[in-house]
Amino acid sequence: DGTSIHGALTSLATALMSRGANRSAETFLEEALHRARRRGARRAEGVTLALLANLNVDLGNWHASENFYEQALAIHREIGNRRYETVVLANLGNLHLHQDHFDKAEMQYRLALERNRAVGDQYFESIVRGNIGVACMFQQQYDESEAMMIRAIALQKQIKDKRTEGYFRSYFGALYARTGRLDEADAMLTTAKELLATVGDPGGVVFNSICTAILEWMRAMDAKKRGATQEAEEWQAEVIQRTLQAECPHPSFGEGPNERIPAEENEDVRIALRLLRQTQGDPT
Repeated sequence: DGTSIHGALTSLATALMSRGANRSAETFLEEALHRARRRGARRAEGVTLALLANLNVDLGNWHASENFYEQALAIHREIGNRRYETVVLANLGNLHLHQDHFDKAEMQYRLALERNRAVGDQYFESIVRGNIGVACMFQQQYDESEAMMIRAIALQKQIKDKRTEGYFRSYFGALYARTGRLDEADAMLTTAKELLATVGDPGGVVFNSICTAILEWMRAMDAKKRGATQEAEEWQAEVIQRTLQAECPHPSFGEGPNERIPAEENEDVRIALRLLRQTQGDPT
């Protein structure tokens, strides 16, 4: 049966991708795409194209990834598959965020949010609203970022998604820090850290630590303005220590608890590091 073979191929490819075996996964996805096109199975073709796009994101092939996403998007629109259309739009937003194209990321996220109204997926809405908040924060659109974060966190509390709430509370803490509300930032980051520790997410705790470094940097700048040189140096030392220690378990490898990778290779931590550098005035 063509459908079951296609499903087996994509399932195998997804499992290989989760283990970092991207080249092997690519072979199975190309075969799945060939079979879907031969059968004229448009939905299966669209799903496979989106998986190829995800794989190319992991490989850092931005242009190829965008091309696959655009092909998948066209197919899902053609066949009226609104749910997959919203997912692909959000993934396009993620792709632009990876490349620091924050305005383009925001645009794709907003399109995904609009399309999701017909689907009514609250979890998806919470993620997309939070991501719009992150894109707006990079663009220093702080009022809009705050509004999106508030709504995202409210939805996450409603559906009892503590892990995602922990992530976006960490971002919210960074937002408070960047806008000078240091005590509110501290409270938000502390709550976020507790949530992430409760659900057992070590990578999330590291991510929270980098968001906390943004608060510490702002405290250092505040101390400098007050002429408290030693205090400023102490806060800056905390920032340096957090960034040097920013390693976390690779999200794709479950069997090696001691295997660690540089923070720059973990996307959540990498976004926080980019926020930190932007806060410090370093365009890199």
